Amino acid sequence: MPMEKWNKIDRNVVLASGSPRRRELLAQMKITFDVQVDPIDDEERFFREYPLDEAIERLARAKAAGVAAKNPDSLVIGSDTVVVHNGEVLGKPKDRNDARRMIAGYSGSTHQVLTCVSLECVNAQFHSSLTSITDVTFREIESWEIEEYLDTAHYSDKAGGYGIQDDAKLFVESVSGCYFNVVGFPVTSVISLFKEYQKREMEIA
Repeated sequence: MPMEKWNKIDRNVVLASGSPRRRELLAQMKITFDVQVDPIDDEERFFREYPLDEAIERLARAKAAGVAAKNPDSLVIGSDTVVVHNGEVLGKPKDRNDARRMIAGYSGSTHQVLTCVSLECVNAQFHSSLTSITDVTFREIESWEIEEYLDTAHYSDKAGGYGIQDDAKLFVESVSGCYFNVVGFPVTSVISLFKEYQKREMEIA
């Protein structure tokens, strides 16, 4: 029996994220979904307690698992994005000064954006995660350019203090890897996870 289209899911899909970028991209994938968020206390502790790769996967899964526990028959998507520059893991900036420090640090150098997507369904006993890594190189940025960007306040809810889809695109010299990963939702990884779920369901049907 041929596999169903990857965006035709036999369960209710729930996005465990309040990110408008993730909502927009998932909708563009023609997925019907609900949004529920189960906040995680002290997300930074994951990165204090575990190596980077393990920490981001554990955090994405925790975001999915909290919602999945309340919706055991649904297929839940959890996701987390961090930026790594010179060995420092950067989440959302605490304030304008923190965002300025992050962006100024990227000037004339390359940083990595990591996004882990976790797909989970309690009743189907399914869980899988994928992490994508993209290298982003910024040109040399003038201090006034940084201040004008900070004036827009786009930085406030963005991992690493900027959004590649907004005015910060003018800072980008090159992108090596998935562009949508930098936005915070690597589309190819999400499709791969849906396909993996469908294959598993066909095998046990």
